[in-house]
Amino acid sequence: MSMVEVILKELLKESFSLVSKFNLSFIKRSKDVSGIRNTSKFLQELGVKRKIIATHAALLCFNQKTLQKRIEHLKKLGIDLGILQNKINTNVYLLGLNSKTIDIHYEKMKRAGIPLEAIKSNPLLLGRKPETVQNNYNLLRFLGIPQNKISTFPYLLSLKLETIQNHYDNLRNLGIPPNKISVHTHLLGLSPVTIQSRYNHLIDIGISPKKINLNPFILGINPKTLQDHYKSLKKLRIRAKEIKRFPQILASKTETIKTHYNILKELGITHQKISANIRLLIRDSNKIKDNYNKLIKLGISPQKINNNAHLLGWNPDTIQDNYNNLELLGFTSKKINNRAELLANDPATISTNYRYFTNILQLDKKKIQNLPQLLGENPDSFAKKMRILKLEILGNKRNDKFNLNDYQMFFITSPATLMAKKKYCIDNKIKFRNALYLLSRPWKEIIKRAKKFFNSKDAGKIGKELVYPYKTRYDNWMKEYKKRGKEFATRRSRRLIKRI
Repeated sequence: MSMVEVILKELLKESFSLVSKFNLSFIKRSKDVSGIRNTSKFLQELGVKRKIIATHAALLCFNQKTLQKRIEHLKKLGIDLGILQNKINTNVYLLGLNSKTIDIHYEKMKRAGIPLEAIKSNPLLLGRKPETVQNNYNLLRFLGIPQNKISTFPYLLSLKLETIQNHYDNLRNLGIPPNKISVHTHLLGLSPVTIQSRYNHLIDIGISPKKINLNPFILGINPKTLQDHYKSLKKLRIRAKEIKRFPQILASKTETIKTHYNILKELGITHQKISANIRLLIRDSNKIKDNYNKLIKLGISPQKINNNAHLLGWNPDTIQDNYNNLELLGFTSKKINNRAELLANDPATISTNYRYFTNILQLDKKKIQNLPQLLGENPDSFAKKMRILKLEILGNKRNDKFNLNDYQMFFITSPATLMAKKKYCIDNKIKFRNALYLLSRPWKEIIKRAKKFFNSKDAGKIGKELVYPYKTRYDNWMKEYKKRGKEFATRRSRRLIKRI
């Protein structure tokens, strides 16, 4: 064993086995063998671990003064290798390059448009060929990756060109859209095998491909971590279907979820409502509390807050604006409390609906204020329902006068229910023309007029069966009607129906 090997074995101990034959040969050719001890000590004082020194043993050929100059030169470029211990261990390779080479690479990368932040956060780029880094940068930009994302994940510039393209194509083949890849750029650093394994794991726990593609960042999470988070949610009795609906929650720490869950319980939010609004479990707990206190100050009761727990995730300023808008429309605090869900509606939409009901359909303001939920309904749907009432139920003609305000009992009832009840009355010879209130009554009251002896518990089931064909037909038709109404409103700046 040569003197160099003896010294290295003494200095590096068990890490000596990591010294490559090339580095060993390089050190043996060095004239200053005696300086090995001093250089090793200097590197260790910088925080470089023995095994890192072993894998970069050629550095031991340089004296302390040379290495110190190179460190100072890197600092002038904004690269401080000593900020964190792991940083010096990761980038110690740069100390083997002379300052002139570093400068040449640095200037070429700057001219190529490589963000300085990317170079500073991943100094190893200076050890790569500038042409390689530039080609990678150009490819990433061509693929739609923003410059700030490249700066955030500069290690991508160190990958092979083919690797980047391969990783991108793999994500696209899984159905992940380009705009999502540009946002979750870190996924390009994961191999297709890793991505596919994690994708399959998500499918196994019930997350649909559509949800994965909408939230691809969850592919960046270790499967074991995901599984642990999934189990912790199940322990909190969060239903699987809610997790499937909002898979983003799997990215949150177990401790955070538990803490937020307990805070919501302390605020009086029931488990049922928490499970139905699991987005709240990843919201800032202090903001949740602030929102709760804000709603209380606005006169919203704890019970209504629980019923509309989703409001706790809203911006308090938005809630205040929405509340103020409802007050301007004449709604009392009591009415707003009764229909707290309206606080989640866009004030512009609420105001537009209000004007349509009052100015166009001539609906009495007091009736709207007594039934504020009308403002949350689609205006086109409401108008069409009233036209169905006029023409189909009452048998009036289009030009006949019709005062909406006389039929408040039908404002909330669905058109499908009205039509089903009308048909049932006709089929069973129940007179309803002069007793319209019947069509607003529960099914059991109507059925009793046709069948004196029947189990009233079955009324709801019978009613659903009778309504179903109308509901299916109406829902499909209304979907197209709403779309047409929206397009018409955009084109003509008014609603489809101007008069019932």
